[in-house]
Amino acid sequence: MIREEIGRSFKTINNDPFSYENYEELNIEIYPTNLGGAYHVKIETVDGTISLPTRSFTTEHEAKHYARNKADELRRILGARQR
Repeated sequence: MIREEIGRSFKTINNDPFSYENYEELNIEIYPTNLGGAYHVKIETVDGTISLPTRSFTTEHEAKHYARNKADELRRILGARQR
């Protein structure tokens, strides 16, 4: 027996994955500096209740790793506050 779903589309409009950079409640800035190719990371909440100090990293990969981990941690904290 063959069952078929009619009218189902397997195509999506947006194929991009959801990322830590898309968290609406956080402002995440990663930017290079002129000092030896270092990267700075600044993370704060949109409402300004939490602001982490700016951190410096030697590579962009390290900066993004730190930003991803801290963004996930802050998101869990903010989610716990709303409950």
